[in-house]
Amino acid sequence: MNRKSIKKIISLFTLVVCTSQLPVIAQNGEATFKQTCSACHSIGKGRLVGPDLKDVHTKRKEDWIIKFVKGSQALIKSGDADAKAIFDEYNMVMPDQNLSDADIKAVIAYIGEQSGGAAASTEPAAEATTTEAPVEAASPELIANGKALFEGSKAFTNGGASCISCHNANYKDMIAGGVLAKDVTNAYSRLGGDAGLSGILSSPPFPAMTAAFKNNPLTEDEVKAITAFLKDADTQKAPEGSNPLLMGGIVGFVLIFIIIFILWGKRKNNNVKKDVYDRQIKAIN
Repeated sequence: MNRKSIKKIISLFTLVVCTSQLPVIAQNGEATFKQTCSACHSIGKGRLVGPDLKDVHTKRKEDWIIKFVKGSQALIKSGDADAKAIFDEYNMVMPDQNLSDADIKAVIAYIGEQSGGAAASTEPAAEATTTEAPVEAASPELIANGKALFEGSKAFTNGGASCISCHNANYKDMIAGGVLAKDVTNAYSRLGGDAGLSGILSSPPFPAMTAAFKNNPLTEDEVKAITAFLKDADTQKAPEGSNPLLMGGIVGFVLIFIIIFILWGKRKNNNVKKDVYDRQIKAIN
């Protein structure tokens, strides 16, 4: 057997071994995808917070996907046109994922398996949206429950921190929230509606939320309630400047200013020793 034949046999053996491992790799990628990616991405079901990942393995090189997943902002700052275009389209910073190259490759294999080799297209997602049954409107009770959970007047079942600690939402009769994270007044439309918000609340993809709720996950009912509240906040948001905390501060400042002005107006116009001074001057003269 010559050297050329031996090389062919080795190449064929390598191909068989690597191909046989693909289902195993994809299976490992499924768990990572569901835990880390599914809150913001779907495979063939349309965009959520981020793009639909169907056939992404045919649109981008593997090393590019690995770089983007590990540090999307670093890739954008490096001048990568594709990374910048994705950020401009979705207007959402993808959190850097602490995944190994092997983990990301497993996710890519899973995406390829779920894509089924079909050509990428956005048309099916659009058709599904038009034929889908309308979402039932949330009840006032569900919205009120979500508001109570958001602002902290009602505690989460598993003891998580209230949303208002880090987020603000312009909503009638609710004080201003924290500024540690993004304003969520229009989060419902910005993050993909029911599906996007439910995914994020059920399995937070952002590092701060992940740390806060890792041991304090929201229940299914709490996710539904907060989603209903944020939907109502998105469609019925309070006018700018109508926040009761801000208005109370302005009114308080005006009242204090009026009190100071009144007290200042009643002050003695002359020094308390002016009478003594006048007598001394009169005696000298």
